[in-house]
Amino acid sequence: MEYTGDKLKDLPHGKGIYKFKKSFYLESYEGTFNKGEFTGNNNTIIYTDGYKYIGTTKNSLRHGQGKMYCCDKFIIDCNWTKDKPDVKISVDIPNHTYGKIKYENGYYTGDILNGVPDGTG
Repeated sequence: MEYTGDKLKDLPHGKGIYKFKKSFYLESYEGTFNKGEFTGNNNTIIYTDGYKYIGTTKNSLRHGQGKMYCCDKFIIDCNWTKDKPDVKISVDIPNHTYGKIKYENGYYTGDILNGVPDGTG
C-alpha cells in the first residue's frame, strides 16, 4: 500500500491518496481521511473491476450521497447506508440471459449474450 498526503501520528488524516497493492477489489482511494478512515465528501474510490464511486464516505464505507459508475454501462446515483445503496437495482441488458448451452464435449452454464457464452460460466 502506498499513501501520499496529510498525516496525524503516522495515520492518514486530511487530504490524501491511498493506492492498494494486491487488493482483491480496491485499487485506490482519493479524498479525506480521519485518523486512517475514509471519511468526508467528494471522495473517489476506484475498484479493480473498473467500477468507480464518487461521493460521501464514513468509517471507510460508502455512506451518504454518491454515484457508482459501473464499467461505463450504468450509474447508481443514490444515498448509501453502510456501503449499501438505498435503492433497488434492476439492470436490463438487451439480448442477455442466463442459461445452459450444450456442446459435443459438455455444457456451458452462465451468462449468454446474443446466443453466445459471455463470461467464464
